[in-house]
Amino acid sequence: MKRLPTPAEVKVNCLIFIAVLCAMCGIVYYGKNPSPPESVEQQYLNLGSYEQSKEKFKDLLLNSEDPEQVDSAYNEFVDDVQSNFALMEGVKSGKEKLFYSILRTFIEETAQKNIQLNDVMIAVQSPRILDYSILKREGEFEFQIGVVSDYIKKATENNEYTFNAIVNLQEKLKALGEDSQIYKNSVSAISETFAKQKPVLELLGQAQIDYGNHLLGILENLKNNKKVWLYENDMLVINDDGVLTKHNQLFNFLEEDE
Repeated sequence: MKRLPTPAEVKVNCLIFIAVLCAMCGIVYYGKNPSPPESVEQQYLNLGSYEQSKEKFKDLLLNSEDPEQVDSAYNEFVDDVQSNFALMEGVKSGKEKLFYSILRTFIEETAQKNIQLNDVMIAVQSPRILDYSILKREGEFEFQIGVVSDYIKKATENNEYTFNAIVNLQEKLKALGEDSQIYKNSVSAISETFAKQKPVLELLGQAQIDYGNHLLGILENLKNNKKVWLYENDMLVINDDGVLTKHNQLFNFLEEDE
């Protein structure tokens, strides 16, 4: 059966959020124009390193089949952004210091959520899941259904977090003072940049949930009809037209989720 391309796919969520925040910083401080050479941001932020690590991660995400390589690039990218924000937090003062502190904390929270979803994605893509040769062993259906159900739960929670996170961030930014220019610019930038990425996030999030639901449907269909199927000569044989039709439909949906 086909699998989702890689557990690292879920990290697109974090990538988009970070891109939103970095774009927001540019709009907040520089408007639509490049920042002046004498700005504190230009002096301290390693923007070249940020762009390099971002492009490296995006390239590997699209082209690499090595999950460890993708994970390494992802961690490098997140660490790069966090270190930049931490650096700015250290050299700034007052509301600007608080601004970078809020962004750094938000990135940490978002990255942690993606780590949690990444873990259950690895579990649900294990070769053990939907291995017909072992499904009828005692307790195996329960184990696999448990793994898939946990994945659906975490994917749903992550989806909810994704679409509540921007609102939550806006609430945290109120600590800057709702009448302050930095707050107004921040909220405006968040809305503008996130709106462009929202359709991608919606498609990715729903695809992850659909994948889990269709996989769960296949397992439950086979569990509820153990007597009409067997696995022999490396082939699944279903001796009931209704069960077979449902299995094929769910399996086709599963492949479409790719």
